[in-house]
Amino acid sequence: NNKYNQMPYCIVVDHKWQCVVISIRGTLSLEDCVVDVLVDPRPLDDLGRQYGFDAEGQYCHSGVFACVEYILEDLERHNILETLLGSSIIAKYPHYKLRLTGHSLGAGCATLLGYIFKQKYPDLRVI
Repeated sequence: NNKYNQMPYCIVVDHKWQCVVISIRGTLSLEDCVVDVLVDPRPLDDLGRQYGFDAEGQYCHSGVFACVEYILEDLERHNILETLLGSSIIAKYPHYKLRLTGHSLGAGCATLLGYIFKQKYPDLRVI
């Protein structure tokens, strides 16, 4: 059961490929369908300045943007990426690479998260 714009995702540590994978679910619930129809463009200028990517004059599907905001807040609240991939002594897998993937609405979220995380994780791949 997900609420509006609270896109379910999972994090998997793949030891064989030395990657941390964030996989974001696609459209499934009625709430997801509501998010899908939120097609108003959302400017990315401020987000680009905040995370160090060129987004001047670029826009994003507002439903995808809202889901990405939720995922970012959730990752930060639980300190997940810093715990797994961070540069501090507490990081469990600092030499692992970050991979993002998703289907449908989740793919849109993975793409935008890729822009957000690329500067911090330069080996990042969106699959």
